[in-house]
Amino acid sequence: MSIPQKSNFRLDEVCKITGVKPYIIRFWESEFPEINPMTNSSGQKIYEHKDVKLVNEIKELMFEKKLSLERVKQILISGTNDERSITHETASVDLEDLESDAVKKLRALVSRIETLKRKYNLN
Repeated sequence: MSIPQKSNFRLDEVCKITGVKPYIIRFWESEFPEINPMTNSSGQKIYEHKDVKLVNEIKELMFEKKLSLERVKQILISGTNDERSITHETASVDLEDLESDAVKKLRALVSRIETLKRKYNLN
């Protein structure tokens, strides 16, 4: 990604540069306080060069590396830049979370099936 050499960007320019839709950038503004656009006199949001770089970094972590929103927040807070450790560490953390959620959902499903069996006097 190449960011033009200028200091301020409108939302449509940030979208064009990063390939991220406006509604996603607005959502990320609410989730990542580091994305902090200024507002010009006409009320339009103006993004700085650092904001564009951050949007692109978040995009890479979420869309390309498939990390969760919470994990991306952790990475940004910790300032970890080692791509190998981010990918490996995150993969195991995310897999553990997924496994835990899957087990909980399966247990709830089995419990629901047992309840229905008792209710309808099935086996």
